Amino acid sequence: MNIQRTTSMNSSADCNPEEGFLERMKAARGSSAVLKARLLALRSSLANVKIFAVEGDDDKIIYGQWLQRVRPDLCYEPFPCGGKKEARMLSNSLSKDVSGLKNDVVILVDRDYNDLDGFCDCDNVFMTEFYSAENYLVNEDVLEILLKDIFPCHALPGVRKEIISLF
Repeated sequence: MNIQRTTSMNSSADCNPEEGFLERMKAARGSSAVLKARLLALRSSLANVKIFAVEGDDDKIIYGQWLQRVRPDLCYEPFPCGGKKEARMLSNSLSKDVSGLKNDVVILVDRDYNDLDGFCDCDNVFMTEFYSAENYLVNEDVLEILLKDIFPCHALPGVRKEIISLF
């Protein structure tokens, strides 16, 4: 009876080694080695182009617009990492790399709640001053207009002021 109980408590990965392998392979997709391999593949096809690693797909749109306005002549390639955690893993991996892969790679991240905690080397990291890149798009003036014209806060300047102070 103890043998049956022990056997039934084993995970399916223990009973089927292939299933455990599959789970490990899925988990490895977000590893720093995979990010670095993706970056190496990109660098091999774009040897002299600046690469801007960003947290996610939405960020490449925002930063792309900024770069277009500031440096319309800049030739660059966006490199979405899949999140701030992954951007941090890439940055830390590049800081240990001695091949020069880090050259012409800039990592763009949001301040968020944790600033640059966990980043080993910040020489090639740009962090937004605001909480997120979206905060540059919606500022206090835009929020005031939205509250007054779109949301039902017209004729309530005190309420708008309180909401804006929380923003």
